[in-house]
Amino acid sequence: MDIDRAKTGIKRFDDIIDGGIPKGNTVLVSGGPGTGKTLFGWQFLYNGAKEYGEPGIFITMEERPNDLRKNLSEFGWNIRKLEDDGLIAIIDAASPKIGLPSRERYVEERPFDIDSLMYKVHTVANEIDAKRLVVDSIPALGFKLDDTQIRDSIYKLNALLLEIGCTSILTSEKMDPGVSSNFKIAEYIAHGLINLELVRKVNELKRSGVVVKMRGTNHSMKIFPFEITDKGIVLLAGELY
Repeated sequence: MDIDRAKTGIKRFDDIIDGGIPKGNTVLVSGGPGTGKTLFGWQFLYNGAKEYGEPGIFITMEERPNDLRKNLSEFGWNIRKLEDDGLIAIIDAASPKIGLPSRERYVEERPFDIDSLMYKVHTVANEIDAKRLVVDSIPALGFKLDDTQIRDSIYKLNALLLEIGCTSILTSEKMDPGVSSNFKIAEYIAHGLINLELVRKVNELKRSGVVVKMRGTNHSMKIFPFEITDKGIVLLAGELY
């Protein structure tokens, strides 16, 4: 049976998951600082808009949108142009959380509230007919929340993603070796889990990743090496063990 897929556009990665993420799935991308989690989400979103004509939403809870646009321009990506064309929408949930004003078109209300954020996402998804969505990041979602509130917030987020039908990527920090992420509930609700790592090789750090699970499709469980280049994430030939 043919599966409708959302291609990430990351060379070789789509081959690892048999052609792309099954559409409508939610994938958790987990890793420590510097592993490329945010970039992975943006590459999925940018390629979706630029190459496949699929509008997408980026919910930023840590970096302010102008900082994101500036950093992404280093890869030759004109995010502002895609926003003007209605192919990408950035929801600024970072500025309100730290008490700073925002001139963004889509900005979360102050003070930060998960219910109002979910309403904003639903509204924007309908406005641009979003097909893809990235939440960066799950730990930031739990800002000033206790464990029960964090769990409830993740469940609400998952319910919203299922309702709007976007293919979604959630990012999460992973601080301890051998642990997929710091938010186990996010692992359980996600259809897919990708772990990114920094691996010490002799006298330098190398980036690697592995697809731990991806429901609805065959996928390799081999560790893949990758680099961050001026074109974004690029998988290398060969394997790491």
